Amino acid sequence: MSYLQSTDIATPQGPVFVEELQEGNELQAASLNGHVFSWQTRTVRMDMGVSESMAAWIHFNNGRVMVTGLNQLFLLNTGQLMKAKDLAAGTSRLMDQNGNPVDLTEVSIGACRGAFYGVAADAPYAGNMDGHLLLSNGVITGDLILEMNAEDLFAKGMLAKPQNAQKI
Repeated sequence: MSYLQSTDIATPQGPVFVEELQEGNELQAASLNGHVFSWQTRTVRMDMGVSESMAAWIHFNNGRVMVTGLNQLFLLNTGQLMKAKDLAAGTSRLMDQNGNPVDLTEVSIGACRGAFYGVAADAPYAGNMDGHLLLSNGVITGDLILEMNAEDLFAKGMLAKPQNAQKI
């Protein structure tokens, strides 16, 4: 999981650029029950600058754009997670912090230069998404712990299968 620099991450004090987060800082992390989020203040467990050569550009219907690593997890309005590289404009719908759908107008994949950051909340991994959903640029994403456990989440039906190939 990785976010390009200047991606907003929700904290108790408001949004902060991902590159400003440090180990031990507070962030907001959610658990999901249906389409209702329960937000908690958690501690940043990991924050590391990473190098990515390929990235996904995700354009939302609200005019915002987010650039992430290809394996960054996004929460679909179905309640399942999906990797950035598997999202498809017109068919994939994300969720905002209130459980409302966010449509994608474009998803493209290509080379990218810039600093990327991986972030995890300090909640223990219990085989589900609880405590590991973050609010990033206005949509719900999964943290690094969820990405590291993607195979387990897929086996449990919490990670959706790809729908369409993306533009390259």
